[in-house]
Amino acid sequence: MRGVVSQTPNPRWLITVICSLFIVHCSLVIASAQSVPSIVINELQYHPLSNDHSEEYIELYNAGITTVDLSGWKFSDGIHYTFPDGVSIPPGGYVVIGHDPATVEAVYGITGVLGPFEGGRLSNSGERVAIEDAEGNLVDEVTYDDHHPWPEAPDGDGPSLELINPAFDNDRACSWGASTGLGTPGARNSVYSADNIPPCITDVAHTPVFPTSSQPVTVTALVDDNSAVMTVTLHYRPELTSDYVTLPMTATGDSLYVAAIPALADGLYVEFYITATDDQGAERLVPEGAPGGISEETGNPITVSYIYQVEDTHPTSDLPIYRLIMTRENWAELTERDLFSNVLLDATFVYSGEVFYNVGVRYRGESSRDTWPRPYRIKFRDEHEFEDRERINLVSDELGREALSHDLFQRVGLPAPNTRFVTLYINENRQDRDYLDVEQVDNDFLEAHFPGDEDGNLYRAYDGADLSYRGPDPDAYRPYYVKKNNEDADDYSDIITLTDALTNSPDETFRAQAEAVADMRQWLRWFAVQAVLDNHEGALWIGQGDDYFLYHRPSDGRFVLISWDHDGTFTDPDHSIWEPNWLGPEIVRRILNYPDFTRWYYQDIASIAANEFSVEEMYPRIDALPAVVSDGDRDELKQYVADRIPTLLAQIPDTTLSISTNGGADFATTQTEVTLEGECSPLRDVYVNGSADGVEYPTATTWRYTSALSARDNAFVVSDGLDSYTITVYLDFFHGGTLMEDTTLPTSGYPYAITEDIIVPAGVTLTIEPGVTLQFQSDRYLRVNEGGRLLAEGTAAQPIVFTGQGGAYWGGILLDRTQEDNRIVHAVIEYTREVITNPRTHGVSAYGARVTIADSVIRHTDFSDAVQTYPWFGHDPTIYLLRNEIYDVQRDAVHVTGGYAFIQGNHIHDARLGDYQFEGIEVSHMITPAVLLDNHIHDVSDDCIDLNDSSAIIERNELHHCGDKGISIGEPSSTTLVNNLIYTCLGKEEDPYSGTGIAVKDGAVSYIVNNTVSDCRHGIYLYHGQGGIATVVNSILWGNGTNLELRDGSVITVTYSDIEGGWPGEGNINADPLFRAPQDGDYRLREDSPCVDTGTADGAPDEDIRGVPRPEGEGYDRGAHEFFEFFACYLPLILREQTSLRLIPESPAKLAGLFTCGNRDLMIK
Repeated sequence: MRGVVSQTPNPRWLITVICSLFIVHCSLVIASAQSVPSIVINELQYHPLSNDHSEEYIELYNAGITTVDLSGWKFSDGIHYTFPDGVSIPPGGYVVIGHDPATVEAVYGITGVLGPFEGGRLSNSGERVAIEDAEGNLVDEVTYDDHHPWPEAPDGDGPSLELINPAFDNDRACSWGASTGLGTPGARNSVYSADNIPPCITDVAHTPVFPTSSQPVTVTALVDDNSAVMTVTLHYRPELTSDYVTLPMTATGDSLYVAAIPALADGLYVEFYITATDDQGAERLVPEGAPGGISEETGNPITVSYIYQVEDTHPTSDLPIYRLIMTRENWAELTERDLFSNVLLDATFVYSGEVFYNVGVRYRGESSRDTWPRPYRIKFRDEHEFEDRERINLVSDELGREALSHDLFQRVGLPAPNTRFVTLYINENRQDRDYLDVEQVDNDFLEAHFPGDEDGNLYRAYDGADLSYRGPDPDAYRPYYVKKNNEDADDYSDIITLTDALTNSPDETFRAQAEAVADMRQWLRWFAVQAVLDNHEGALWIGQGDDYFLYHRPSDGRFVLISWDHDGTFTDPDHSIWEPNWLGPEIVRRILNYPDFTRWYYQDIASIAANEFSVEEMYPRIDALPAVVSDGDRDELKQYVADRIPTLLAQIPDTTLSISTNGGADFATTQTEVTLEGECSPLRDVYVNGSADGVEYPTATTWRYTSALSARDNAFVVSDGLDSYTITVYLDFFHGGTLMEDTTLPTSGYPYAITEDIIVPAGVTLTIEPGVTLQFQSDRYLRVNEGGRLLAEGTAAQPIVFTGQGGAYWGGILLDRTQEDNRIVHAVIEYTREVITNPRTHGVSAYGARVTIADSVIRHTDFSDAVQTYPWFGHDPTIYLLRNEIYDVQRDAVHVTGGYAFIQGNHIHDARLGDYQFEGIEVSHMITPAVLLDNHIHDVSDDCIDLNDSSAIIERNELHHCGDKGISIGEPSSTTLVNNLIYTCLGKEEDPYSGTGIAVKDGAVSYIVNNTVSDCRHGIYLYHGQGGIATVVNSILWGNGTNLELRDGSVITVTYSDIEGGWPGEGNINADPLFRAPQDGDYRLREDSPCVDTGTADGAPDEDIRGVPRPEGEGYDRGAHEFFEFFACYLPLILREQTSLRLIPESPAKLAGLFTCGNRDLMIK
């Protein structure tokens, strides 16, 4: 290991350096007169063999006699790096700055490397590198290049660029050489020499470019030397002469030398070359190899020189003109040697006034070389490329097809050569026809078409490059995949990896493995263009793999395809797009027939046919072809386009999107994963819930999608941008059973099929979300045990439904001693029957349990109650029954026993079964008085409300068409009845007490205030046992069979009431109450009713049955309804519809509406 920052030179090196410095100091006997800076850029590794930028470095050398402090110095161009404090370089010492110091140290076995570069890297193609001192003064600069006259080996072949001698001008190409190894960072350069070097001759030029026969030609060149230039000589030879004439070239300053060749005859070409010597006799000649030699192929003379043409009349053309100037010797060699020779012959190329000396010329092509006129390859010197191109190809056959094909590739977004129609002159002779200049696919092409991504491997495929795997030996690939760059690396591992993946990967992973090594989206578009063009030249689409390029793109490590040679395109418009299946390589068949890739193939063909290859796009381009393409060829090309498009589209399947799974209908599954399938268009990708992720294509026209079912309802929206379908898959995960933990049944559009009893044990809550339907198998039930909890809270829009499967009856909901806050809200409970007898199950049974049932429907029971409560094993029930509709019940609609019941706002009707006697609400043995408010009960086969051994507050209820009594109150009971409307209780003929509006019996005590009883068999009846005790105030008993009867020692007090037939008591009257429409159930009072304003305030309620405040007039009204001013609140029905009041018709004879009176919202009928 050797350090590089403060190295002390050995004695021999000190002697050399001291002598060198002494010579420099003493007027520079060896070096030029220019002053040499102390710190010199001495070595550059700008393009390592590995292509790994981290191996780049810059070496500085101290050519002075004192140590130099580099603190604060910086590189200001090329790279960016600032030296830290304390860094110095001794006389004759070196400092190395690495792109990545650790890498440079490891590769070159040194230590002390500074860095890393703070920005940028050394350009592989050359650039300016400059260093400044801490004050910003320029210390040294080098503008290097990777082309002649600079050494070319450092450009990726391994060597570094080394300064031959620190005393030489390091900005001169001739002062540099290629290292003999990989470089010598931190040590004397391997090419170091204290000897003299020949002069440098650069920038040779002549003017005018095409002189006339009366014009002399001025030749100029830049010539300099590390010592002193002594002579510069111009040698020229006109055509048809054998000897060169010499002319001295004169220095004009700044190293520029000039000489003039006299005017010569029209039509001649002139060759010339230049020699230069320095003061030590060293000589250089340019161009190298001048004036020529003997051909190794034919033994004939060939020439090397600078050439120009004398002409009095310059050629013209509608196309750009390319000029080639060749000597007779070289033309003879080209035309007479083997047609397929690739040896380049010297010539001068001129375009648009720019002269390119020493280009190499040969014929080009494999099968096309024997066409006429001959096609040409022209190669330019690296230091003077043509439009940043190292070579051009002049194609002479099927120019229209070539140009249109390359253009189409470019327009669809694929890398392809640029083309240009040109006229070619060789010397003064125009060739037989015009040419197409086709850009060569090489490093220059990569720089132009892959800017910033041009350092990958480029391969030219030759016949047999069929992408098949040939084993791990690189030699098996060399004949078929010829490297066109990075040859020195000799690394074929990327081609081997590519072919291995395409050949050996299993079908299951083929796409993933193929896309890892190749840009398959680009490949399929490339194949699609080949199909559109029906390319029968080969190009991998058909044949065994020829005439295409593979480029290994560094940015993503994947290969892309580049097409080449298109004279076999536009072949037959009727050909199949599937020709590769019988004419192409096996790997191409595998790619094109892989479903995902087939879809891309179809999609790209359809897209190209509709856009880039459309008649609208192609016809103008065909019309714009130059005259070299005949009218007949244009017509043929147009006809191909017109015929090809429908042929292409006809070969693309016209399937459309569908879902075949379960016929596209929603379904349920017990599996936690589902696979959906269907057909699809090959032209449109399928999206599931807006994403293409996870969608597979078993064939080009079918799709498959597998998804975990993470929810109960799993909606899948399947679309392709044109059609859209939705299928919902329900995860059938719950069928009942004993719950082991809190369980939530999520909202679902598909019923839960309950095949086992649902048991909710202690400590567990069953939550049922809105919209859930539970379909119970026959006789299954839901039981919540002590300590368990049921939360079944739906919404008006999404009620929860408890029902039987297929109309079968199930066992209902049993709450067994659970005192938790059980809630059933916005639910439908139907088709229930008793399946357990101890305790009994009904629609909802609360045995010693607490429950709230609100805003629900309970219906269709089979000889069982809709709602039942009962004390159980020391637990009293509590129920809140609010705003429910309960009907079609084949037993008591509501039967509450013991505990507490709050029953409000329910609509209960149709509780009957044959001759059985069923109650609307039966209240028994209550501990705390029950509360029954605002209920509407009718059409029951027995009592609408029946109280047994219970007290209650019964207010604002409407009871009618009761099979027996409206309200039946038995002993012991203390009951308050306020604002109730009872009518049409007809009873049974065989029972003398039946048909009573309010029955008080067996010693029960009732306080009856502002009730209306009408059209019943009996109004109020006190009887049985000890009889009844009642106080009646502000009530109306009118139109009944008997309005008030007493038996069995009953006692009644009646005041301020309207009793038909009269009844003794303060304020009582016997007058028609003038109901509005009793035949329609409307028992409101007319304005002239004798019951208006004639009641008593003592004990009167604050509002009536509909919430109208009392009193509205001068006094309290009698009966359940309070009258209020007609035009203030009771607008005629015909006018109400024209106001902002909201009315809801119930029947032709009834209207329910919400209106405002006294700043209160009121519901009226």
